[in-house]
Amino acid sequence: MLETVHIVLDFFDCPRSGVADYQGNPHYFSCDWDEATGDYGHSFSLFPINDQFMEIALAQLEISQQGVLAFSSGIYSANTNVGHRDIDQHYNQLQQLIDAFIKVLPASQIHLNGNFQRLQNDTELLQGVKRPFRVLWSSAV
Repeated sequence: MLETVHIVLDFFDCPRSGVADYQGNPHYFSCDWDEATGDYGHSFSLFPINDQFMEIALAQLEISQQGVLAFSSGIYSANTNVGHRDIDQHYNQLQQLIDAFIKVLPASQIHLNGNFQRLQNDTELLQGVKRPFRVLWSSAV
C-alpha cells in the first residue's frame, strides 16, 4: 500500500530523510548506509514520532515553501531566500529542535526498503517546490 510522505527533509536522487506514514502512522525515516556498496541504498530506518515533532517539521516546511514562493515572485534573491538554512532565524530554531529530537531517537526496530513515487498531479508546482511523494514500504532483505 502506498503511504503518504508528509515532509522531505533531505533529498538526493530520492527522499533520504523526512516524515512518512507507515501503517497509517507518521514516522521519521532515514536512509541507511550500505557498507557493501559504500553508499546510501533504498533501505530505511523508521521511527515513530509524536505530534510535537510533526508540528515543528510542518512549521519549518511552511517557512521553506513561503521562501520558495517569495523567491519565485522576485521578492527574494537566491542569497536571501528565507526557505534555506542560515537565513531565517525561526527556520534555524526549528531545525535545532528537529536535530535534537532525531539525536535522542532510540535504535530503530523498523528497517524497510522504500520505493518513493512522485504524485502524477504535480505539474502546477513552482520550480524549487518539493514535489509530493508517496512511498511503498517493503521488507528489507
